[in-house]
Parts: sequence; C-alpha cells; structure tokens
Amino acid sequence: MQSKWEKSVAFVARVSNRMRFLSAAATNGALEAQQAVSIVVIVAGVT
Repeated sequence: MQSKWEKSVAFVARVSNRMRFLSAAATNGALEAQQAVSIVVIVAGVT
C-alpha cells in the first residue's frame, strides 16, 4: 500500500513539474509574440 502511494505521489509531482514548465513556456511565447507585434506596430507607424 505504501509503495503504491509513493509511486502515485511521485507521478503527480512529475506531472505537476511538467505542467508548470509548459505553462511557463506558453506564457513566455505569448510575451515574445506581444513584444514582436509591438515592435512591428512602432516600425510601421514610423514609416
């Protein structure tokens, strides 16, 4: 019983870490896209 519990806890911890990584990657990607759009808008406004 204890072994099964420990395996379950380890699995949930791995999934949680992976989800946190994916969430951070998505957030960073969205921020980079937003910055790129801002730069394009500024450059287009100047020309």
